[in-house]
Amino acid sequence: MQLPDGRVLMSIRSPSAVKRRAFSVSADGISDWSAVRFAEELFDPTCMASIISVKSPSGAPALVFVNPDSKDIEKHPRRNLTAKASFDNGQSWPVSKVLEPGATGYSDLAAGPGNIIYCLYETNTKDNKGWNYSLVLKKFYTNWINR
Repeated sequence: MQLPDGRVLMSIRSPSAVKRRAFSVSADGISDWSAVRFAEELFDPTCMASIISVKSPSGAPALVFVNPDSKDIEKHPRRNLTAKASFDNGQSWPVSKVLEPGATGYSDLAAGPGNIIYCLYETNTKDNKGWNYSLVLKKFYTNWINR
């Protein structure tokens, strides 16, 4: 995704033992990628996640990242879909909002008109009897992003 200063931020799903989301930055999005940096606040159960740029209620740019934040769940299953906001191009993630506490998987984000954020995610409708994938579209507003 393109940052406000024109650099490109790559969000990386990482199967490493660190269990944190990885990021790299490039001035042109093609070459000279920075060394990978793990974001301590973004637990990653090795799952596809989404990140977008929006305007916060104050009008300042913010990044919103969504994935299953299951760091406090034994064996780290994909649960607790959480949105987190950054005001410093992904260096820190001080604000969070749980969108779905239950089973969740891959997710995608889109910004809509009127400060709307749409999150499309997969969920399980079989309650621990195996996965029965369903897609859910959840709408929430940027007013939860407060410094």
